[in-house]
Amino acid sequence: MWERRSPLSPLQVKELIKQTGNKTKVLVQPCTRRIFSNDEYRQVGATVTEDLSAASFIIGVKSPPKEILLPEKSYMFFSHTIKAQPYSMPLLDNILDKRIALFDYECITREGRDDTPRLVAFGAYAGRAGMIDGLQGLGLRLLAEGYSTPFLHVPNTYMHASLGEAREALRKVGQMIHEKGFPESITPVVVTFTGTGNVAKGAREVFEALPHQYITPEELPNLSNLIKQGVKPRNVLYGVVCTAKDMVRHTSHPEQAFDKADYYRHPTNYASVFHETVIPHTTLFVNGIYWDNRFPRLITKEQIKELRATGNHKLKAVADISCDIGGSCEFLHRPTSIENPYYSYNPETGEEETKVTGSGVLMLGVDNLPSELPRDASQHFGDGLLPLLPPLLEWQGSSSVEDMQSLSPEMYRACIAAHGSLMPKWQYIQRLREQHETANVQPVPVSAATAVATKATSAVASAGFGAAPAASITVELIGHLFDTGLINQVLDTLEAHTSHPATSTSKAVEGATAGFSFNILVCDVRPNNLQGAQHSRVVIQLSGPNATEIQQVAESVCSMVSAHKAAEGTANIVSPDPSKSAEDASQSVVQVTMPKRILLFGAGRVALPVAKYFREQHNTHLTIATEDEEQARQLIDAITGEQLPVDNGYHHQPVSRGRFVPYRFPRDNTAAPGHTNSKLAELVHNSDVVVSLLPATMHVPIAQECLRQGKDMVTASYVSPEMQKLHEEAREKGLIFLNEVGLDPGMDHMMIMSAIDHIRGDLNAEITELVSLCGGLPDPITASMNPLKYKISWSPRGVLTAALNSARFLNQGSLVEVPGDKLLTAATYSHRFPTLRLEVVPNRDSLIYRRLYGIEDTPSLHSICRGTLRYEGWANAMFALKSLGLLSLQNQDETTSAFDVVRQTLTGAGVPHSSQGVRQFLSRVEGIQDLDAAVEAVSWLGLDGDSATHASSKDESAQRRQTASQARGKTPLDSLSSLWEQRLQYDTSATSNEKDMVAMYHQIAGRMRDGQIVRHQSRLLTFGVPGGDTAMAATVGYTTAAAIDLVLQEKDKSLRDLRGVVVPTDKRVYDFILRKIQQWGITWSESVTFEAPPAQR
Repeated sequence: MWERRSPLSPLQVKELIKQTGNKTKVLVQPCTRRIFSNDEYRQVGATVTEDLSAASFIIGVKSPPKEILLPEKSYMFFSHTIKAQPYSMPLLDNILDKRIALFDYECITREGRDDTPRLVAFGAYAGRAGMIDGLQGLGLRLLAEGYSTPFLHVPNTYMHASLGEAREALRKVGQMIHEKGFPESITPVVVTFTGTGNVAKGAREVFEALPHQYITPEELPNLSNLIKQGVKPRNVLYGVVCTAKDMVRHTSHPEQAFDKADYYRHPTNYASVFHETVIPHTTLFVNGIYWDNRFPRLITKEQIKELRATGNHKLKAVADISCDIGGSCEFLHRPTSIENPYYSYNPETGEEETKVTGSGVLMLGVDNLPSELPRDASQHFGDGLLPLLPPLLEWQGSSSVEDMQSLSPEMYRACIAAHGSLMPKWQYIQRLREQHETANVQPVPVSAATAVATKATSAVASAGFGAAPAASITVELIGHLFDTGLINQVLDTLEAHTSHPATSTSKAVEGATAGFSFNILVCDVRPNNLQGAQHSRVVIQLSGPNATEIQQVAESVCSMVSAHKAAEGTANIVSPDPSKSAEDASQSVVQVTMPKRILLFGAGRVALPVAKYFREQHNTHLTIATEDEEQARQLIDAITGEQLPVDNGYHHQPVSRGRFVPYRFPRDNTAAPGHTNSKLAELVHNSDVVVSLLPATMHVPIAQECLRQGKDMVTASYVSPEMQKLHEEAREKGLIFLNEVGLDPGMDHMMIMSAIDHIRGDLNAEITELVSLCGGLPDPITASMNPLKYKISWSPRGVLTAALNSARFLNQGSLVEVPGDKLLTAATYSHRFPTLRLEVVPNRDSLIYRRLYGIEDTPSLHSICRGTLRYEGWANAMFALKSLGLLSLQNQDETTSAFDVVRQTLTGAGVPHSSQGVRQFLSRVEGIQDLDAAVEAVSWLGLDGDSATHASSKDESAQRRQTASQARGKTPLDSLSSLWEQRLQYDTSATSNEKDMVAMYHQIAGRMRDGQIVRHQSRLLTFGVPGGDTAMAATVGYTTAAAIDLVLQEKDKSLRDLRGVVVPTDKRVYDFILRKIQQWGITWSESVTFEAPPAQR
């Protein structure tokens, strides 16, 4: 949503046309989200068109979908392919198949050399945006603690039209700091910076726009005293720039002078002191360093917890601009987003909260910060790119890879592929891909590599590759392995000793070492970032029958690395430890595990949050069974992501973590002719947990297959009688069929049980009252756009049939029964959300929930009611539609439309089919509360025969009548459902701000032993995000995902005794799920109040 950057600004396009003597025609694809408008490009001479087939060279920022790439064109963008990133390999295959020339910005260096800086990048904009957002976050964090500071006047970066505008805002904030300073209790305000690259420089540039003084880390302990003595001012910010020498000490010789070269060669000999010498005095920590798991962390979860235990709460906020998840600042648990940039980390509990609190540490970890300043960042990027384009456009092309050398050195180096082949410099990509695909070993820390080598060797033997080798050595390589081409040389050398790695059937080649094979165990391939080229790390296992020969190969590789100056490389040989048995070694290794396989039926909106949830859990794989391939691909992209993930501190490559399997219900539930098993059976067989997001009527056949094959299952639907019949068999087989884990049912059960367990268990009170209300609605602005005050994002049939249900509830000891034909007249005003005009409609039989919630034998229970929330007037409009015959379930001619149904009803009543006729008819109906509103709703739907009365034009009136006339179905209700699908859908276009809303309210009351009444109330009010998740999809999807996570993680741990067909009323279940969904931004407010006994009031 936030990607609005462009590789060239309109002015740069104008300059490009001028520099090429007006010989260049520039085509620009239209885009309403881009920071530069289509008209801006037109005004400088560009042609705005979707069709790029006439272009010879196409440039963009990010990788385009592979499907839209045009054959035999030249493209330039960030491709994320040079380190064989698995998630980008389908894109690279498409480029090779289409004989596209691919140029990558990341590979454009000065003079085309390996040891010179990149020429085209987004520079310091990440640092600038991160620092601005960090200051604003610090203001919010201090406000939560009770301090009003000038930082509150720092808007989020994206709110500024340009960096200049942001600087003006900072100037005003600086003036306030200069005039008022800060409260004494939080003075001094110290900002600590790490890193010396462009990221850190950009952050310090923003800092320096405010009143400031730089001090050294050694001055920190005495700074407060100097301010109190008047030696140092209190109305400035204090900045500390820390380099490696300020962060670590040698563990064996802490007294010796810091040796940077030694630290980078032998980082394991050093330990962090940053948490002892700097963090205790820091208010805002701005982290801009590159980190990988060879180096000590700057601060860990345990260290911040221990610091807080001493009473030191100085650290208020962390702006981790490097966005290393679980990296140098270990408690950056996850990336944040531009729209939700902060969360609070509680060091004492290790938990996080999505809201800013006055006790935790505010965390910022936005991973696309330059997008907040798209205009300036694009201009800066284009300034680097523009000088390279005229020579490139004058290039006459080539007929072969060899001819590509006529390019400039910069662009020749940047060319990844051409003419269907990888360019010579980048041919190692294919070798590395083969290693990824043939090696069945997950990346592991080098300390465990020797032990893994034993496992890998066994795997090779068992896979049919011959006898296990007698000797095995592991080599660790660190440095600029990819940018310099060194990895090419290493792989060439290894392949010179074997014609196919890890394969015994290969033919011997000249110079080969008999029986030699190699496998890549670790491939920590960090992409170059705004700070420049980053060191990569590769661990390779060398195996063979002759230990001496294997040692010689390893030494030759190490010599090659140390001799390559541009690589700045180091190489280490890790030999097996003879003092450890194989069993001991296996105990110390990070275990190699197969991914947990999730089978998901359905790929609608609710499914997307499921995929997003598991993106950071890299040991999971998602199979999507659906008819809609496009939706399935979106889920695959969502779970795979683009970020290099971190797992327990170890980086490894993201691979494609999902697959699409075409599936149609019920066709694929039975075996096709000539096949033994059905597609359903094959899908279930290859899964660890099965999830159905299909309509509830489709769950049982899937559940029966899960029973047959012994697989756990999760659904968000109510437990049907047919599903309940499977309980005993599922329990006997040790399976969990976890149902009702959406919003309603789902979150309602969990929040209610949490309150009941608190009142009954912790307070020893008797439950007296239970009220549960929920509704999926448009937000108030969207609701105001139609008289029904309602919108849909799914099939409306369920909503319509629900309006026919009867209802029962208990009110002050009296049983209230509402027949289905009276339900819509039983709606009452609800004051539970005072700022919203809502009404509540009783929802089915509330009394059956007494047993579900364990309160069926509670004599004190005098009230229990479940209701559906709607905007005030909805039930009145629905009752009008029902009275006109539109909720009938009697079969009709399928050519009968909703318009026809109303006409027949009115004609049968002897009134004309017109607005006046509708009014006349409804005026006779008992139960219509607001006749004008009811007539308006019917007219707006085009059902009254002369909708011009409520239309802005005759054309609009005609269109409404036509739509109503074409809405047909098997029953009148189906005809109305079809009409709603056309008239009440949310506008999901890029320019629309329509969004949905979920409102949920619970009140559980109890009577304590002393007669006091305790009331536990909870309110959830959450909104969808235009262009993102709807509120309904988020609340159902993330809740379902957390339930899947629970089954995968806890089935054989905390849930050992939970089996069969279950719902989330067990404390172990609801605690886990409610905690997880809060981490995804689904939050609610809770209050507990106590009232005196009625007799004492």
